[in-house]
Amino acid sequence: MKKFISVLLASTLLFSVAVIGNATAEENTEDTVITTDFTVPTEFTDNTVSTISTESTKSTESTESTVSTQPTEPTENTEPTQPKDTSPKKIKFSEDNEILMKGEEYSCKVEYKPDDAKGKGVKYTSSDTKVATVNKKGIVKAKNKGICYISATSSTNSKIKSTNELKIIVTDFKFTKSFLTRNNCYKEGVAIDPKGIVVHSTGCNNPNAYSYIRNWNYPTPGGREVCVHGFVGKNPKGTVQFYQALPFEMACWGVGSGSKGSYNYYPGYIQFECCEDTTYNPSYFYTVYDEATDLCAYLCLKYNLPVEKVVSHREACLQGYGSAHGDIDHWLYRYSLTMSDFRKTVKSKIYKIDPKPDLTSGKKHKKVTVKRDTCIRKDRVVDDYGTSSKVLTTVSKNSTVKFIRDRRGGWSYVKTENGKEGYIFNEDLNLEYKSKFFTGIAPSTLKIYSVPTEKSKYYLRNVPKGAKVKFISQIKKGSKKGWAYIKYKDKYGYVHNTIPYNDN
Repeated sequence: MKKFISVLLASTLLFSVAVIGNATAEENTEDTVITTDFTVPTEFTDNTVSTISTESTKSTESTESTVSTQPTEPTENTEPTQPKDTSPKKIKFSEDNEILMKGEEYSCKVEYKPDDAKGKGVKYTSSDTKVATVNKKGIVKAKNKGICYISATSSTNSKIKSTNELKIIVTDFKFTKSFLTRNNCYKEGVAIDPKGIVVHSTGCNNPNAYSYIRNWNYPTPGGREVCVHGFVGKNPKGTVQFYQALPFEMACWGVGSGSKGSYNYYPGYIQFECCEDTTYNPSYFYTVYDEATDLCAYLCLKYNLPVEKVVSHREACLQGYGSAHGDIDHWLYRYSLTMSDFRKTVKSKIYKIDPKPDLTSGKKHKKVTVKRDTCIRKDRVVDDYGTSSKVLTTVSKNSTVKFIRDRRGGWSYVKTENGKEGYIFNEDLNLEYKSKFFTGIAPSTLKIYSVPTEKSKYYLRNVPKGAKVKFISQIKKGSKKGWAYIKYKDKYGYVHNTIPYNDN
């Protein structure tokens, strides 16, 4: 076999020499005509020739390296390339401070720049482990009353440290969480970014907070659409305490509405009831007063709220954001107190807990992470083919937006990093509590299309009559008027039917 290959190679070499010799001889004849407009066939373009040439070179180099025993000089392109630095260039805590009760835990939230940086591991450190500790996962555990600071350093580059520190405030204040999960208000689940506090009082002789928790855990307590964030009153042992009835970042149904709007939704206020006793026992009143002002101090520190944003139901009405009520002022008057006195007490308690509190950032909007690549729309309508609503901008997964308000029905109004304001699906926001799309019932068998047209190539699937669907929006003007945008199981799409839906 080796002999045969040697003969073949020799023959090939002789043939190549002969061809080259003939070509050279032809070029030197007088009859040779040189053409300059020769067109290279497409199957032999520069790319094809280059590929063939490269392959020939590789083949030759491979043969030479096999035969030669002499070391070759390295070429300029053989220097090792440096791996791209993908570590984060900036680390920042999403929050500046957090207030915790003893034994409570909190998970640190950290932002990275650039967003697509690799190696996002972080090492956390507590300035005082007697106040609070932090583990490698960023879980802070409150130990004792006091203040400490959590710092963060990149685990891939020790020179990169967090641009801010997370202040941890540990307080003696404590309360019981007992959410009214059967109340229609809880089921609605509208998100708020707390901007103040409304203090109510019940106006009837029942100091037992636990009885309100029991009796209000129905869809419509006493036939009313009513719910607050909690109650200050007696527990079963007779001790005055605060019961939390709703998450603080969920809208309540407490203050009604006025000429300018409602503190229930926007701006959203945390609201609680002080359980009155019409026997007017001074000892009980001052205990409730003390617990209520402790609660307000805690909430002001937690949400960075100015003390001036602590108001009564009566004041909310005067400001145009509540119905006509006189509480809690009428109860304070009986003991020669006003809401100004109440706020002074709250302020005093705040500075005893934290000598340098931040009571201004509550005016800012909180940042929320986007869960998938999506878009911001001009209105709460999905209409990419008409005039009802247009796409203002796009946002990418893991980017952040400023949450302004939950507009109910599964939509929120937000502000992007490039300054655009518009609407986004709540499903696409990393909000702990948020309103959901309205529930609709298919009045007949429906066909879902990817665009608002009944062409078969855009058909996605059927929705059987009577099936529950998520009603997102309906096009109300333009050539596509009447089309509804829905979600059924795992499919989003358009249906050309009106769908009755429940907006509660």
